[in-house]
Amino acid sequence: MINEIIGYSASLFLGISLLVSNKFKFRWWNTIGCLTFVIYGFLINAYPVSLANGVLLIINIYQLIRLYQSKEKFELLSIPKDSALVEKFINFYNNDIKKFFPEANTTIQSNTFALVVLRNMVIANLFIANIKTNGEAEIEIDYTIPEYRDYKSGQFIFEKEKQYLIKNGITTLTYHKNIHPIHQRFLTKMGFVKEINKQSFIKSLI
Repeated sequence: MINEIIGYSASLFLGISLLVSNKFKFRWWNTIGCLTFVIYGFLINAYPVSLANGVLLIINIYQLIRLYQSKEKFELLSIPKDSALVEKFINFYNNDIKKFFPEANTTIQSNTFALVVLRNMVIANLFIANIKTNGEAEIEIDYTIPEYRDYKSGQFIFEKEKQYLIKNGITTLTYHKNIHPIHQRFLTKMGFVKEINKQSFIKSLI
C-alpha cells in the first residue's frame, strides 16, 4: 500500500512539473518526482526505474544549479502615453491580466506612473499606478508574465529600484481594489501590509 502511494505520488509530482510555466518550479517539481521514483524503484526492486530516474535527478540538480548561478540583467523602461508596445503586451496577456486585475484601468494619463521591467531584454513585468499629490501611488497593475513569477521582478522594482520610485515622487504604494489571492501572497512577500478590516495593502518607501 505504501509502495503504491509513493509510486502515485511520484507520477503526480512529474505531472505537476509539466503544468507549471516557471522554469524554476518545473525543475523543482521534476526533481521531487524523480527522487520519489528512485525511492519507489528500490522499494519494489525495479532497479531500471531507479537508475533512469536517478540519471534524470542528476540532470535536474545540474540545471537547478545553473539556474541559480545564472546572472540576469534587469532594467526599468518608462512607458510613454499611447505606447504601441504596451498595448500589444496588454492585448496578448489580456485574459491573464483580467484574472489578476479585473478592475484595472490601463489608460496612461498625466498622473499615471507606468513602466515595464525588462529581464534579459524580455518584458517580464508591467507596472501601472496613479500618483496622488500626497505621494501615494495607487497601483492599477503589477503584472508579471507566467514564465517569470519568481518574485524577482517585484524585488527589482520595490527594493533595488526603490530610489527611482522616490525620485518620481512616490512615497507610498497602495493597492485598494479587489485582490486575487495569489497576488495577495505576492504583496505580502514584497513587504506590503494589509490594513485591518480592509482589502487595502500598503507599502511605505520612506
